[in-house]
Amino acid sequence: MAPSLAICLPVHNAQAALDRMVRDALELSVDLVPRVEVLVIDDGSNDATSEIAHELSLQYPQVRHFRQPIRMGRPMNLRLALSEATADVVLVRDERCRLSLSEMTKMWRKLGDYDVVFALADQEPARGWSRWVQKLKPTLEHDGIQLEEEDACIDLQLIRRRAIETVRWTIGSRNAQVAELNRNGYRWVAIHSLREVLGTIPAAPTAVNALAEAMTEKPAANGSEERPSPIRKPNYLKHLRDFALGE
Repeated sequence: MAPSLAICLPVHNAQAALDRMVRDALELSVDLVPRVEVLVIDDGSNDATSEIAHELSLQYPQVRHFRQPIRMGRPMNLRLALSEATADVVLVRDERCRLSLSEMTKMWRKLGDYDVVFALADQEPARGWSRWVQKLKPTLEHDGIQLEEEDACIDLQLIRRRAIETVRWTIGSRNAQVAELNRNGYRWVAIHSLREVLGTIPAAPTAVNALAEAMTEKPAANGSEERPSPIRKPNYLKHLRDFALGE
């Protein structure tokens, strides 16, 4: 029998993106499995996220909606997603995910040989994140954004049912999760991608300008420099805020 798939979407204040995210999940899963469920886990949003999720659950029988009464934070929301998923294979999209759900197809092809497949937006996120924090922290904190260095997230992960319990209690921390998988003898693989999907919510102008300036100094994978288009400046800060705070 073909395996079933659960796609878990932990979100917070995602009213602008949620409808498209759920529809993408349903469309992408059609070619992979005959049975799919999409779980929207709302982490105490104070916008229209919960209402949109409810409407989607009425429109699509494959969609289930859960809402935390207050903001519990990324790790707790990720654990709730894994607890509620009932399928043979579970895809978890981190709240700070920088990748398109289309990566799921590539991950599915890898699953045959592994218990867990990770998809990561960059190969060495910790080093790049540390540099961004040090360079931008004074300006961003002036705009009311608090930054702390933390363990990098796993943007997307595809998990077989047998590894769920091992993953559940360490999810939210890449280092701890990998260590626990290794300790329990599970096989995993990481797929690295340079394609990033940035946010769409504009932010404070001074922080935007500082982040855009830092980005122009970031070397590309081939050693050249990437210079972002000015029209996308507002997107960079949303991306950084999600990556840092999960908000």
